[in-house]
Amino acid sequence: MDDGFTWCRQRSLWDQEWNSIAFSDESRFCLDMHDGRARVRRRRVMVWGAYGSRSPLIFIRGNMNAQRYIHEVLEPHLLPYLDTLADPTFQQDNA
Repeated sequence: MDDGFTWCRQRSLWDQEWNSIAFSDESRFCLDMHDGRARVRRRRVMVWGAYGSRSPLIFIRGNMNAQRYIHEVLEPHLLPYLDTLADPTFQQDNA
């Protein structure tokens, strides 16, 4: 049986257990509407968040690298958030 399927089956009846799991992801959003008439550079914003429970949504200016991710996201935002969870598990997307 596939490892991912087994993992899902083992957790299919979880309820309160999910409150201690934090999944993370980041995404870039275009702030301007595209009217299809011209190719121009649009303003964008990048955000990071953890989901599965409540977490802060972090707005990231400019490009993100490993050092910025550690010092501007993980240390000041994720670690304090994980401290609010009982026996937390962090599932990172490996970006």
